[in-house]
Amino acid sequence: MTELLHFSPRAHLTAQQNLDDFVLANEQQSTVFGPELDFGADAWDVSASLAPKAKRCSTRLHFTRWHKNRNLRGTPMTEPFKSFAKAYMRYQQGLRPSKSLVGRLIALRALHDAVCDPPLNGSPTQLLPLHFNRAAQLIVGRVAMSSAYQYGVQLELIYRTMADCRLLAHPQTWRSPIRRVEDVSKVGPEFDERRISRLPSPEALAALAAIFRVASTPSDVMVTSAAAIMCAAPERVNEVLRLSIHSEVIADDGPGSNAYYGLRWYPSKGADPQVKWVVQSMADVVQQAIVKAKAVSAPARELARWYELNPTKVFLPKELEYLRAQTWLNMAELTSVLFEGTPRRTVARLWCQTYGVPTELRGGKTYVRFSDMERAVIGMLPRGFPFAYAAQKLRYSDVLFIARKHEMHANRATYQCMFIWVSLTDIYKRLASREDIGRTLFEEFGFREADGSAIRVRTHQPRHYLNTIAQTGGLSQLEVAVWSGRNRVSDNKAYDHVSNKDVLAKYRELTAAQNPPSALPTKVDSHGMVLRDHFPKLFVRAAHTTDFGYCGHDFSMLPCQVHQDCLNCDEHFCRKGETSKEQRLSTLLEETESLLKRAEQAVSSGLSGADRWVAHHQGTIQRIRDLLQIVQDPTVATGALIWIGAPQMPSPLAMALQDRQRLLESSLQAIGAEKQGRLPNA
Repeated sequence: MTELLHFSPRAHLTAQQNLDDFVLANEQQSTVFGPELDFGADAWDVSASLAPKAKRCSTRLHFTRWHKNRNLRGTPMTEPFKSFAKAYMRYQQGLRPSKSLVGRLIALRALHDAVCDPPLNGSPTQLLPLHFNRAAQLIVGRVAMSSAYQYGVQLELIYRTMADCRLLAHPQTWRSPIRRVEDVSKVGPEFDERRISRLPSPEALAALAAIFRVASTPSDVMVTSAAAIMCAAPERVNEVLRLSIHSEVIADDGPGSNAYYGLRWYPSKGADPQVKWVVQSMADVVQQAIVKAKAVSAPARELARWYELNPTKVFLPKELEYLRAQTWLNMAELTSVLFEGTPRRTVARLWCQTYGVPTELRGGKTYVRFSDMERAVIGMLPRGFPFAYAAQKLRYSDVLFIARKHEMHANRATYQCMFIWVSLTDIYKRLASREDIGRTLFEEFGFREADGSAIRVRTHQPRHYLNTIAQTGGLSQLEVAVWSGRNRVSDNKAYDHVSNKDVLAKYRELTAAQNPPSALPTKVDSHGMVLRDHFPKLFVRAAHTTDFGYCGHDFSMLPCQVHQDCLNCDEHFCRKGETSKEQRLSTLLEETESLLKRAEQAVSSGLSGADRWVAHHQGTIQRIRDLLQIVQDPTVATGALIWIGAPQMPSPLAMALQDRQRLLESSLQAIGAEKQGRLPNA
């Protein structure tokens, strides 16, 4: 059982003395990451302490400097900062356990690079807010802003922990200057660039479909099957790789009704396990993908099942069972035990060197003991065997995406006695690999983008794509969050790439549905006046999102007349089901009611013009309540377009006439006063 450590600093000690105690306590008393952890090592293997999401490769923490190339590791951190960083990682994991430690480690690396130069020379006790500001600058300069905010939060946590533990010689207050990335505007080149980078191109989707139909090798089948499933439901790739062969669910409502096809999912970020119903048009594709993946993974699953029954023996085909009676194996026999087919003769010798199997030269031939070979093969079993994912109680023998070792690699000999779990890397390399690493599926099959560039599909792009389709199609924010396996509805906004053109198209569709063509006037007198209420019925030229709904104002014709007072505008409308915007309406109601009370107090005090604010706030409150009443009405369908009665809109012509009338009245009064002798002659 992990023994947690809560460090209590002593006020009479210096910051350096408290730091020494902090490091010593975490080295000798804490058992976070395991009691056998080598605290002095520059790299920690913490795989056994974490619950990997979809892979069984080792998880290591490298206490190195931050290399400018994120794919490379820098030199080890300098002391005494390195000891502090190790103690902090262990201490923080005990207080706030996390499956992903990258953010904490990057924050420490940035802070190390900010203080490693003289005169501090890496001394943590001499850290000041200016050093944390420098670390924040390094983060902003090296990572995307969406990630920089999270690393800034980790920097702030480091400072707060050091202050609470009295590890700073000059403690002050510090807040991360890195702000959360706000919602990107739905128009302009910045939004277009972000949308393109997040969504797969039409050429990429068409290429995936074509390759899926003709895929034949194990690697091609596994990758395209995973991609097909990700294009049918907005799931993370690690969730797809955790599917079992028993994940399919078919529900039938009775005779004459269509059967619903779904998959059992285990979300990665805290949401409850659920059955995700697949869109009917994609059900056949998903079924084909699972059938193909089952066929490829069948030999590997049989291997896993065999090892469950024989955990201390090496698997041998029936024709090689006689070898169990032998004490020694020559290289040819070893090759036939380990690998399928006829690989190069040097493969067996190289395997012995890699796994530390001793060899013996006798009579000009190389031999290995059967027991040594068997021990090495059993040691190759994945960590945690027979369970692939303990939280899900998923056994390797039931995993859908499993393969024999090296079966996913075209240039390596496939093991016939060992299996592996298909990893994120196996999928990524075939879909979005860089040119200097290897060829992608698209390059092998001759597919390219419309402009001739190479196709690259990141595993998260289908999730963004399906979320954008759901947003465009009118699903409520709660439905999108549930469908995507999210705990928080607010996380939807990172996946919302609906452009202003999409909003305009939806607006036209909704207004056309509520005002069918048969109800439109067949002829409009070009010399007559058209009421403003008829504009949406005739043609909608523009639309964009607002905090509370959508605006149909065309800014190319006229600036905003109400200075973004959207709820008092006749061109503004809302749509039911958008939870975040409905919450903003409730918040605005509370704020406006508070402003109304202050305006009424100003009227009581005799403040000039306050009565106009009272009238304005009263009108706004009434419109908000009318909107909320419709939004909260269960009889109103989700996605319905809501447009309440138009208020009295300002008119530039009317305001000009009013100003002219006031000027005329003022001139007449002045002339009258002069005639009566109230004013001296000019």
